[in-house]
Amino acid sequence: MVSLEEYAKICNLLSSCNDMIDGKFILVNYKITNILKNITESKEVYTLIANCMNDFNFEKEFSKAQIRSGSGKRFKLPEESEKVLPLIFCILASIDNKDINLDAFLKEFFNSDKGPAQDYLNFASAIILPLRNIIADYFEIAIEDINSNVITRKDEKLESEKLNNQTENEELNEEESIYEEEDLSQDLDYNLDDFEETDNEDDNFVSNEKLTIFLSEIKEICREIKSVLSLEKRINQNLKENILYISDVIIANCENQDIKNVTALIISFKYITAPVKSIRALSKKLENLLVDIFN
Repeated sequence: MVSLEEYAKICNLLSSCNDMIDGKFILVNYKITNILKNITESKEVYTLIANCMNDFNFEKEFSKAQIRSGSGKRFKLPEESEKVLPLIFCILASIDNKDINLDAFLKEFFNSDKGPAQDYLNFASAIILPLRNIIADYFEIAIEDINSNVITRKDEKLESEKLNNQTENEELNEEESIYEEEDLSQDLDYNLDDFEETDNEDDNFVSNEKLTIFLSEIKEICREIKSVLSLEKRINQNLKENILYISDVIIANCENQDIKNVTALIISFKYITAPVKSIRALSKKLENLLVDIFN
């Protein structure tokens, strides 16, 4: 049974999914960013997806989902929910980061004779709808209850629970606003496919030695983040626990040398760490490491 606060956050996520499923092909990049932001804001959902990321191979599953037929290509998600969630999460993160070109992706796998609007609806039905349904089923939330009235009532109750933290929340919101103005508009520019392995070591985009150093630096930064947070007294406790948990997940994927999972997690990490001024520079260092390794 999730807390009232988590219930409201999950409802907001499902509502953002509905916005894509029921909406039109406008502001689609914003809608995807909003889904990712809502995922990272819910500890329960992010933990669920992060657990599924263990031993998950994005490149392998992404390739398997691309089905060729006589009429062209189509995209088919795996049967297992534990593979569907991380696959969709990585796809959305890659689109948000411009690693996957959305227009090209739609034309290749969701093309129709009715134009781009129908391509978008096909994409929303094949990718966003399963994400919404799996999360709703897992947390036993009825789809028909996902509406603004339900979320509003939950938010009203949450406000009464947060009165003692009002000053803290106002400070966090102010910091988040500053961060968004300065940093969230910036996009990382790299391609996950650059890490594709080849038998010729000279042809590899990055050497094993460089990759080992890269992963070690990421682990060190995550440990620094955990150390700073352990001394942080003003941060919201739920937010603190979320960041600590995600830091541990990133470290674990570094230990497994799963660069694609590490990349996807860091891309989303900036959203959840945005309100925390004390670790903002360290979070930025993680992003800069990605830029360095792909350049």
